[in-house]
Amino acid sequence: MPAERALVTIALGDAYRRLFHDKAEAGWKAYCDRHGFDLVVFEIPLDTSARATARSPAWQKCLILERPEIASYRQVCWVDTDILIRPDAPSVFAHVPEDKVGSVDAYGVPTADIYQDILARLYAGWREKNLFFIDSPTPESFYRARSLPRAASRVMHTGVMVASPARHAGLFRHVYDAYEDIDGKATNYEWGALSLEVVERGLVHWLDYRFNLIVCDEIEHHYRFLHRNLFAPLLAPGQESAAQALQNIVLAACLKEIYANAFFMHFAGLPDAMAAFDP
Repeated sequence: MPAERALVTIALGDAYRRLFHDKAEAGWKAYCDRHGFDLVVFEIPLDTSARATARSPAWQKCLILERPEIASYRQVCWVDTDILIRPDAPSVFAHVPEDKVGSVDAYGVPTADIYQDILARLYAGWREKNLFFIDSPTPESFYRARSLPRAASRVMHTGVMVASPARHAGLFRHVYDAYEDIDGKATNYEWGALSLEVVERGLVHWLDYRFNLIVCDEIEHHYRFLHRNLFAPLLAPGQESAAQALQNIVLAACLKEIYANAFFMHFAGLPDAMAAFDP
């Protein structure tokens, strides 16, 4: 019997394809085999127009639901390629009604109050390093800072989304056509626009946050000591390589704990950490 559900992603560019195939694909396949899902990976652009090539391929996740390869599925789950899936994780589709879009509450991981503390720590660290970022401590400010026409009271994370081709393809296409890419990476591409359109229509079914556990957030929450080399002060000058090797052992142990606590572990913005990690 053909599968009714599938995991879907787009892997474009040699670096993204290599990282996905080397680090993520095996776990995704094992997860799909365990639950009876298909896995669909697009490795060519879904839109090659001048407008598409002028903005990030991240926008093209808005086009997957209308693809003929996807049309027969009752539901699909979009997953960013920089995510590791634990093969023994529960079904991401469980309990998501077909008329809803399943996603994690970006400002509620693990709770709204705790996330405010995590965000404050992240912002403080970025300011100390003189890194550019968009200051948006609340869901409402998230939308305003991205120059969107309206704001909503919650933010849907778009790194993992359960949706129905039959019910949501038109809405996703509307987002793709109606919104432009403002400041690219700084504003997280399609994230604000897609979240706004889905959330304000009351279409979100909120997933367990472990289906999109962000590594940098978890480090800020539980493992802030990773921001400095723990061993450099303990070793003699000239032993910097030994100190770094020891620090890498600690980092690997912490990442294993994050992986154990996640269903889907998202290395957003940390490709080198993903490349070096072995569950």
